[in-house]
Amino acid sequence: MNSLKEIEELKSQTEKISETARLDKAAVDSLMRQRDRLKAQRYLHHRLSATQKDAEMKAKADPKLIE
Repeated sequence: MNSLKEIEELKSQTEKISETARLDKAAVDSLMRQRDRLKAQRYLHHRLSATQKDAEMKAKADPKLIE
């Protein structure tokens, strides 16, 4: 009987860990999309006054991306 109880406990813990992992992954994906949008925005900002290569370099080094 103990083994069935232990199995149910482990199953419950596994479900909780899986749910947390899914939520964490969703949060990371959201942050990555937000970062990509900011990078694109900074690139366009720098592109108005520079060549394409200069704009890429300035956008990568932009302090707003480091925050």
